Amino acid sequence: MIAVKVSIERLRDKSAVVRDLRVMDMGATLFEGATELVEADGQLRDDHEAQEALCVELELLADSLPALPATPRIRRLCGQIEIVTRLHLPRSRAIFCMLTAARNDVGAVEILRTVADMAALDTIHGEDVIAMLWRSVADGFVSNPGELGYMLRCFFEGRRRAIMIERALLLRLIGQIPSSLGLGDRFQPCAIDDMDLAAAFR
Repeated sequence: MIAVKVSIERLRDKSAVVRDLRVMDMGATLFEGATELVEADGQLRDDHEAQEALCVELELLADSLPALPATPRIRRLCGQIEIVTRLHLPRSRAIFCMLTAARNDVGAVEILRTVADMAALDTIHGEDVIAMLWRSVADGFVSNPGELGYMLRCFFEGRRRAIMIERALLLRLIGQIPSSLGLGDRFQPCAIDDMDLAAAFR
């Protein structure tokens, strides 16, 4: 997976960021671009971590079928899926639309469209999973474990691919910030596995 490692202490010290930028006198436009990236990285990181934890739980659920967990856990999982589809995905799109709007990067726009298509599909998969889980709870058993397992995997595998692409897109946008802005020591991307990234777009 792609990781965007950030010096949390420096990022969260907004006064230090402001101070650095004023000293360098880079201008209001560059300052806004830098702080947008700082805030976007933090929000996306939080959302991605929550989604990754949910994916782990859904994968365990898929592997344990036809057994079902207790109803309270089903309720919690369904609630978390709804948070992803109704909050995280629209928020991610809004963040990337904001970050790409001021940049003349056709490639980033195309990647954003891919992410939006994947989000729409994941939303449908999430709704299907929720409906089938509650149907199974009502019936007291899973009538078609193979179908539910497939639906679960469509959702959590789709989310994992999308997270990888979103992180790559964020790295691309970070790379467009002038090096004189001094953000290089704050954003330290790990090596990107080209094969994994190519697979994510299939």
